[in-house]
Amino acid sequence: MTIGQELLGELTLEAEVTRRYLESVPFDKKDFKPAERSETLGRLAIHVAEIIGWWKACLEEDKLDFIDFELKDIKSRKELLAYFDD
Repeated sequence: MTIGQELLGELTLEAEVTRRYLESVPFDKKDFKPAERSETLGRLAIHVAEIIGWWKACLEEDKLDFIDFELKDIKSRKELLAYFDD
């Protein structure tokens, strides 16, 4: 097995586990903050979904550039999963 195949297997497994986590996020409580100085639960879930997109950007563009990065305004679990699956 090549290093590329091993990496693909690892990323595939991570994506499956991450999607299961995101499926369990209660978006009716998206404004909950685990701690006073923390981001909201909704923002934290969106951030987790964004990280997978960063891998895709690195593989397609050979770099990760945050110059034009904009926070996603996701309001439901359905939108979150659609963004993650994109």
